[in-house]
Amino acid sequence: MPLAASRARKIIACLVAAGFEPRVMNQYGGVRVEVDSKQPSDDSWRPLLAALELADRFGAHSNSSGFSTAWALVCAETFGRADRSTGHQP
Repeated sequence: MPLAASRARKIIACLVAAGFEPRVMNQYGGVRVEVDSKQPSDDSWRPLLAALELADRFGAHSNSSGFSTAWALVCAETFGRADRSTGHQP
């Protein structure tokens, strides 16, 4: 998974540069990167979205206290990035 790991490292570097503390998990079929945020400001929101956009899939969820977790999934090469353009999940 060298290409996927390289892409995940790029996402992690972007998130760290934006002031986030990413968590990295190896999952079957890829690498998942998560960050927590209370209320992202405009200054942190743009770099967060720019980093997430580098992934094959990304999203966010929040809890009742307003704490949000954003995540990015970089799929292993066998699952391909071609599906990203159509929005289909492998």
